[in-house]
Amino acid sequence: MRFRTLRIMTPIEQFWADLMESRRYMITEVYGAECASRYQPHHIEKEYFLKHNGTFSAHPSVTEHTKAFWVMCETHYTTQREAYRRKLRSNWHRVQQSDEYKMRQREREQLKDYISQAINGNGKETDTRTTKEKGR
Repeated sequence: MRFRTLRIMTPIEQFWADLMESRRYMITEVYGAECASRYQPHHIEKEYFLKHNGTFSAHPSVTEHTKAFWVMCETHYTTQREAYRRKLRSNWHRVQQSDEYKMRQREREQLKDYISQAINGNGKETDTRTTKEKGR
């Protein structure tokens, strides 16, 4: 009888596994399970990620590998992607018709105006300190 030794993953290895699971989930949602089953990250990508504490490699072969996968998705799974887009549009339409969305319209407009003013420099500056310290 053979016993397998279970190796516990390090936190960074678990993070990598979670990232890959998330990638496959997103690919499944947009392009379907068959396409997701074809996804394999470049072998350098994982090695580099683990060795450099969560940094992704910008190696040309990794970039080309990833790009080729997305081109394949767009070429061979257009029907699935269009179905996903229709689903998103339908969901968005449903959200816009909801009472909650309609009730919060004014709040969203105020937030949009506030952000726009802050970005454009027209917002009022406030002193957030409760006490003023004298210079030292």
